[in-house]
Amino acid sequence: VLSFEPMTASDIGVALGISHNKVTPVAKMAVARGLAGVKDIKVPKKGIQKGYFLLGGEDENSADAE
Repeated sequence: VLSFEPMTASDIGVALGISHNKVTPVAKMAVARGLAGVKDIKVPKKGIQKGYFLLGGEDENSADAE
């Protein structure tokens, strides 16, 4: 479900059909294992929230190919 664009835990939860309370620990575990990244994003009418995204875009893959 994660993409290279940051997604909030609420957005991930909606896509999976589960609550953001269940998404958050799994997303944090993915960050700790180096599978995902996290950054603060501005959400209209909600303020600043954590945005989770996949690591290893095209730039990283092309660097490995060299």
